[in-house]
Amino acid sequence: MQILQKITNESEHAVAMSRIDELWEADLGTPEGNELDALVKLVAAYEKETVDWGEPDPYTAIEFRLDQQGMTEDDLVPIIGNREKVAELLSGKRKITEEQAQALHDLLRVPMDVLIEITKTEGTSGRSNGTEGNGADR
Repeated sequence: MQILQKITNESEHAVAMSRIDELWEADLGTPEGNELDALVKLVAAYEKETVDWGEPDPYTAIEFRLDQQGMTEDDLVPIIGNREKVAELLSGKRKITEEQAQALHDLLRVPMDVLIEITKTEGTSGRSNGTEGNGADR
């Protein structure tokens, strides 16, 4: 049995990530599965201390949660309106309303403070090409 220790540098992180790749298909409850579980926790702790993930992008958060829950963009149609509007929202071309933010939060459990950032942005967004909003509506 290998004794696992706290990851303290990038070299140890790389070794742990390599071992995780080797163990990825291990069954839970087996020695390999237990090692995988421990390594994932050690890597997560190291990355939490050393990696600046920045603020989450609302569009990426929505897409991530859709994927995590096995849902598709079509599942957003009742909230957003139609497929075209969903595509525009996820590409940053459409602003989300507060009502839509609440519905997305309820459906996907994306934190409201992440979703509200969309509504605070007037005319532009993180994925915008900068052509929306000419200032006339402000």
